[in-house]
Amino acid sequence: MDDVSEVWTTLGVNEQAKLDIMLPPDSSYLSELAHKQHRARLEEDSCEGVSAQCAIVQPCQGKASTALAGEGSDGEDSATLASAGNPGEEAGSGAEEVLGCAAEDGEEPQSYHTPSDALEGLDIGHTSIPELLLEKLEDERGIMPFCATGGKHVWSEVSGPEFNIRCKDYLTSKHKQSSAASACHVVGVDLFASEETNAHIAMWPGSVFQKRKRNQIRKGEPMTPMLIVSWLVPGFNFAFYMEPHSHYLEEQSDGDRDADDEPQIFGKMLRHFMAPGNDKFRQKRLKFIPRVVEGPWLVKKGVGTTPAILCSKLDSQHYTGENYCEIDIDVCSSVVAGKIMNMCKGAAKDLAIDMAFVMEGKKEEELPERLLGAIRIHHCDLPGVEALGDPTLAAVN
Repeated sequence: MDDVSEVWTTLGVNEQAKLDIMLPPDSSYLSELAHKQHRARLEEDSCEGVSAQCAIVQPCQGKASTALAGEGSDGEDSATLASAGNPGEEAGSGAEEVLGCAAEDGEEPQSYHTPSDALEGLDIGHTSIPELLLEKLEDERGIMPFCATGGKHVWSEVSGPEFNIRCKDYLTSKHKQSSAASACHVVGVDLFASEETNAHIAMWPGSVFQKRKRNQIRKGEPMTPMLIVSWLVPGFNFAFYMEPHSHYLEEQSDGDRDADDEPQIFGKMLRHFMAPGNDKFRQKRLKFIPRVVEGPWLVKKGVGTTPAILCSKLDSQHYTGENYCEIDIDVCSSVVAGKIMNMCKGAAKDLAIDMAFVMEGKKEEELPERLLGAIRIHHCDLPGVEALGDPTLAAVN
């Protein structure tokens, strides 16, 4: 068994976990969080003398001689780092103990206060290690920088009440009102240059969705669903990632349901919207509201502020998987939309443009509408956007 396989085995990581959680090639350290939780599980299993039996990976000419192994009192392997995925566990006081590495030929035993120290200098090449062992969290705001106060080539989140949507009695009055708070939190924005049309961006390991997923594994948090809207623009990919607030994802039992409870009704509609197999529902309900806040008059006139059902005007592809729903919009499928997009691309550095998304309410019980989420793109520098080729195809291959 090679060194890395031994690490996998002793950590108790199964084959599916290896596929699900892969590391960037420069990651060569264990997370202190995972280490503490591992120690806590060892204590729970009443593994006596664990400090003497367990050994952190010892640097030995760039190879791992031993790896986080220990036996429980029942003879079986003690609990593994897979427990780092359980959000409720807390590390015991023994997590702060110093573990010793075995000495060779009379040398002084080495001791390390953190797994990071133990693995430093270890030659693991580009082989994957479970991401829950990583010490640092990834930036999940996306390739495009985030700045709440605006700036040059950044994005910010726009509050729901800034947009007017259908009110409760819209079907009879045709009146609109300011939206309540958005149903989703905008997690991040990916913008990169590419000659390819990169559909299914959620599969790309560098996407906001995948970074968010890995960070939640590291922190021992449950996975949260994500709604992704990706614009397929000639030469560019532009993807927005929205995470619904938890109370919209919780299904109420029959006894707790209130027929007039708007959040409950909206939550049920949102879960249906994001569910697999509901492409036609999404095509009929995903509404887009644009607004040019800063920019030339001609662009403001061309873009307008009229809401539009995106998938009735433009071709779309829908992808659903574990904890995500992605809608890809092909801007080039409409001549008019293509012309407006080209106009915006030419003036991008002078624009601050809002993009809001809504589930259209067509029945009385589906009203009032509520914004899914909205972002503002500030003075985008398209010529300076990073080129990533075809990342989704590379990920699939």
